[in-house]
Amino acid sequence: MRSMDYQVTALRALEVLDSRGRPTLEVRVEVDGSAVGVAAVPSGASKGTQEAAERRDGDPDRYRGDGVRTVVASIEGEIADAIVGRSWASLEELDVALCALDGTANKERLGANATGFNRWKQHLPIAESVGVRRVPRREFANRGSFEVAC
Repeated sequence: MRSMDYQVTALRALEVLDSRGRPTLEVRVEVDGSAVGVAAVPSGASKGTQEAAERRDGDPDRYRGDGVRTVVASIEGEIADAIVGRSWASLEELDVALCALDGTANKERLGANATGFNRWKQHLPIAESVGVRRVPRREFANRGSFEVAC
């Protein structure tokens, strides 16, 4: 992938429901102060041994423990603190930083649903690279799988 310098200027997350009515994340990323990418990160249906760990709240009174409010808090807190305001030369550089921030082989600390959102990250520099200043975008990313990419 070619190098694209960009700066993440805002990072927001919401708990939303996916097509199966299961809680998942919607992540909104602002780049260079104006370009915006929005994507829903689907909840993983597969539980294969090679897949990264998805993080859930575990509160049995909310969505049978499948809520993602703690993941939203991680994205808007620790992850935002690590990536917002920094310049990134490539998506690979951002991937490496997120894997290092998590610090586990299968993304179990922050969760693959918080750090393994490779598809939404692809939208970050798109607007800037084509000269469009504001690009709202919604996409179900990675077709529901969370592969370990660290």
